[in-house]
Amino acid sequence: MKTHFFTLFLPSLLLICMMGCNYNSTSHQTHTSYKLNNNIVGNDRDTHGCISSAGYQWSELQQQCIRSFELPLQLLNQEKTFGAYVFFTADTSKAEVFSKEGNSVLIKNTANEFIPQSKSSYDIILKKINNSWILEMPNDKIFYKEEKKH
Repeated sequence: MKTHFFTLFLPSLLLICMMGCNYNSTSHQTHTSYKLNNNIVGNDRDTHGCISSAGYQWSELQQQCIRSFELPLQLLNQEKTFGAYVFFTADTSKAEVFSKEGNSVLIKNTANEFIPQSKSSYDIILKKINNSWILEMPNDKIFYKEEKKH
């Protein structure tokens, strides 16, 4: 009786297990390859072709993808939790500001002040006061300031 049970039951059990394992591995492979194809690093290009996961964003003034956090002029908010980064054209007639609030192209108003090139909901002014650059809103509220390195 025991021999008859094992000769009939054991092969059936092994067959069911093998079918289940084969089904799961095929299903898992398909699911995994689908996830990998959608989550490839660098597969997140914007409309200009900049790869945001690598820190790149479009610069209107430079007409290319840049990493704004590598720009030489870096400003910090009061809490020192966010940065704003500034690019000046070679002739210093324009400046481009990159921050969490948005990007803005500014034009030179005076030797120490840049104002928005065009009106937008994000109107900021870039000023140099006491040898330090600041970003402020039109209501004179400073929200980013250059930190001098000692």
